[in-house]
Amino acid sequence: MYPAIKSNAINETEARKIVGDANVDAVLALNCEPTSRVIDDVYEVVEMSASINCQDQEGNDVTLVVLYLVDADGFSETEDLGNLDYSRYTFEIL
Repeated sequence: MYPAIKSNAINETEARKIVGDANVDAVLALNCEPTSRVIDDVYEVVEMSASINCQDQEGNDVTLVVLYLVDADGFSETEDLGNLDYSRYTFEIL
């Protein structure tokens, strides 16, 4: 199993504190794309992401990224990415 998405990843509660509920909800509502950063043959997952430009609570311009880990077998077997399990995710603020 893939050990962690990124060392600078934060959870949803932390993301909401930094950029607010509306921005977290907005990025979670976006369609995501595979990142090609995870070797699915090794870790059996595919990393997918979506991002938005927004401001943090201090008014700084940031990019909020949501990173999902989806099952590699499910990813390769479906034509409708909406059918995948997106319950494993974390965030980055760049």
